[in-house]
Amino acid sequence: MLFFAEEKIDRLLWEIKPTIHRMTYPIPRFKFYEGDCFGAEHPQFDDSWWADFNVGECWGGYDVTAWFRATVPIPDDLRDKKVALRLLVGPRDGGASTAETMLYVNGEPLQAIDVWHEEAWLPPEHLNGDQIQIALKAWSGDPANLGAGQQAYAKRARLNGLARSGDYKPEMESAA
Repeated sequence: MLFFAEEKIDRLLWEIKPTIHRMTYPIPRFKFYEGDCFGAEHPQFDDSWWADFNVGECWGGYDVTAWFRATVPIPDDLRDKKVALRLLVGPRDGGASTAETMLYVNGEPLQAIDVWHEEAWLPPEHLNGDQIQIALKAWSGDPANLGAGQQAYAKRARLNGLARSGDYKPEMESAA
């Protein structure tokens, strides 16, 4: 059996970390509609009357369906790269009220997204154009856990940011 000293693991993490997310391009705003909406996954769907939703805002309640849509530009420097979308759909309280979504890209279902599956690799053919249209059909969970879920989501976002900058330490998981 192979054992690693903490120092060796730290060194390996520093070597691996830059290869995980080499570049990030935020999607800061979506169009949002609470309820089901036939055809919302299609790129030509008119969502101009939907509300704006900024990343970090709250949505949901018990058994709520909602749609999120965004047009995402594809920078020229990504056309020959492996590209993934990372979507944190919250709330993320550890099980009882996590959100579940279906990700559509250019009108086609690509993958389910939830607290355990945050990334979806884009097939190369989606990188040929100047932009893609993404749509998320989301379902929320139990409102009794909403506050705890929002706190857990905020903590996870903060710790993920620290991990990206190299300032994360495992003991931060148990800190308040």
